[in-house]
Amino acid sequence: MRNGYLHKDNIKDLNKIEEIRTATINLLFLILGAFNIDDITKEKLGYVKQRDTDYYLLCEYMNYHLGDIFLFEFEERKAYFLALPDPLRKIDDKKSIQYSGLYFNLFPPSSNTTSKPFRFIEKDLPNIISLCELKIDNVDRVSYNVNVVKKIFEAGKYVGSQISEELSMKY
Repeated sequence: MRNGYLHKDNIKDLNKIEEIRTATINLLFLILGAFNIDDITKEKLGYVKQRDTDYYLLCEYMNYHLGDIFLFEFEERKAYFLALPDPLRKIDDKKSIQYSGLYFNLFPPSSNTTSKPFRFIEKDLPNIISLCELKIDNVDRVSYNVNVVKKIFEAGKYVGSQISEELSMKY
């Protein structure tokens, strides 16, 4: 405090000053920790609940990995998909991204499927989603292998790494 009573010029012992500062900071955290912040106040403070969900983290991850191949494992079947950008995503006034879903095309493309992208929302997600890599086996004949690199989503939970952690990964 700067009111003349707890100022460093009035207390000459530096250990006592440090003790008072530590106690003041501890008291501040105790007071702040006692508050129950309701949803309206959180919104006013800029807290966005959507960013905490596994679905939001998955949307963010998929939009970062555009053009990559993912293996979707449903109850009865597996399918490979190529990640596409979310055409309906928008940035709200709090400067956070609002995703409309996850968008994919089947991989490899087939002549008997539509070219319209698949859209998955939270309730449509498979049990497991894994990031894959594409390896060309033979240049003369177009043949390829798709290998799983890592699991990113399982049983409704995002289990992938943060995008910032992946910048040094080589896959």
